[in-house]
Amino acid sequence: RPIPHPQARVLEEGRGLVRPIALSKLEACEENVWCHAYGLKGKIDATVRVNDQDQAMNVLAPLELKTGQLTTAIAHRAQTLLYT
Repeated sequence: RPIPHPQARVLEEGRGLVRPIALSKLEACEENVWCHAYGLKGKIDATVRVNDQDQAMNVLAPLELKTGQLTTAIAHRAQTLLYT
């Protein structure tokens, strides 16, 4: 069973709780996604299964990987914000 790293945390929307998490399984890579309602399409870098310490949370989540230099480009920020 994956053990959460001490610095790997997730913030629960609306509740303000921060819990340690672990990525337990890679489900898909470079997955194509379309949202007809908003007219958006793209690729999710990775779809991962996320668990918390006591296994109460077991969800699929998108993981967007950013490499290279730190950037404040609005396009990069918008891409990651769309997943929330």
